[in-house]
Amino acid sequence: MRALPVESLCVTLDGGDLSPLEGHPHLTSLNLGTTTAPVDITPLRTVPNLRCLDLSRAAVRDLTVLADLPDLRHLALTERQWAILLDRGHRSPSPPPAWPTMTPRSTRP
Repeated sequence: MRALPVESLCVTLDGGDLSPLEGHPHLTSLNLGTTTAPVDITPLRTVPNLRCLDLSRAAVRDLTVLADLPDLRHLALTERQWAILLDRGHRSPSPPPAWPTMTPRSTRP
């Protein structure tokens, strides 16, 4: 996967893992969904150009990994995911000078 010059990826995983994306040099945007087990987003720490991340359709094993992604410019989470992250004492990643929106996604219909 790392060899493909993909910049934007929308994927739904069924018990999959993100290790094929480790160190991907071109990926800037990831929209992730899951259908079964929570996914480990730790491999995203090594994606140097990741700027946009939507986890609002994903069950994530550890949201605190987001603190290790300082170059994100857009982060979409559900209200519940934000609450979990903030309840664990973590704030949103520190905003750079021109921080765009961080989008809470409602889980209500």
